[in-house]
Amino acid sequence: MKNINHCFLSFRSAFVGAIAKSWHDHEYKKKFISTCKNTNNDILKFLEENPASENTSFISPWKNLSIQFRYKNLVWNPVDGRKWLGDNSGIILNIPKIPEKNDNSAEFLARYYNIFPTFYGLINHSPKKLISEEAINHNTPLIDYTESHLFDVDMISYTDESIRHFSAVIMEAIALYWRNEDFRNELTPESETNKINDGDIVNDKSPILSKWLGFKNPWDMNILFNYDDSFELTESSLASNSIPSNVICLAYPESPSITSEDNTLLPMALANYNQDGSILPFSCS
Repeated sequence: MKNINHCFLSFRSAFVGAIAKSWHDHEYKKKFISTCKNTNNDILKFLEENPASENTSFISPWKNLSIQFRYKNLVWNPVDGRKWLGDNSGIILNIPKIPEKNDNSAEFLARYYNIFPTFYGLINHSPKKLISEEAINHNTPLIDYTESHLFDVDMISYTDESIRHFSAVIMEAIALYWRNEDFRNELTPESETNKINDGDIVNDKSPILSKWLGFKNPWDMNILFNYDDSFELTESSLASNSIPSNVICLAYPESPSITSEDNTLLPMALANYNQDGSILPFSCS
């Protein structure tokens, strides 16, 4: 059951490696930033196709998740406690189409939970090379695992308690959204409909979840919602495998502006980025 945590750690390792490489390889940086603002080729896919090194090879296990650069670039401020300045990370959660008949809404909600037992969505358990515990611990290259060692959908149940609680809150939010117009208007105001799809920053909806459902956001992260009228939970729609991905929104950390004599600060800036909870997804306050 440790493999779910290893998924996140392997992503983080590959992502930090890509950032470090982009700070001295301008062509890599150009491709990294431009590609990862494209909804059809996000950070997860980029890291698979463009690893920073052999030891940071990565294969995304997540089937219904996209990670993109959506926010303005971060700037390192070494004077003020060596912190990165910019927006928190965020996540955009897609709300399915409101059921036309109330008598099957509970079944539809259950189908949503089957797809998104956590915000990551289902695990992509097709036969691929996956990172083993030994590879993670010793930085060895990827190895082929047998079928019995592949990530399985059942293993998604092993998650942090705060994420499990968050999943339950999202189910409550969707159920309330489907039947309460006032809640609907607060969670996805019409004025933000186009902004969120165009990549603009919209207001964090954590206070709305707190007001209506008593949820206290434990993360330095914006929680955003998008009502997707094309996201239907009918059996025929689910069979077509056209489920929209949840989107984690990040900001690219610009290389610190330093002189050649101060280049030892680059590792400090990278280390600070890796531990700064305000800019990485699902880090506690």
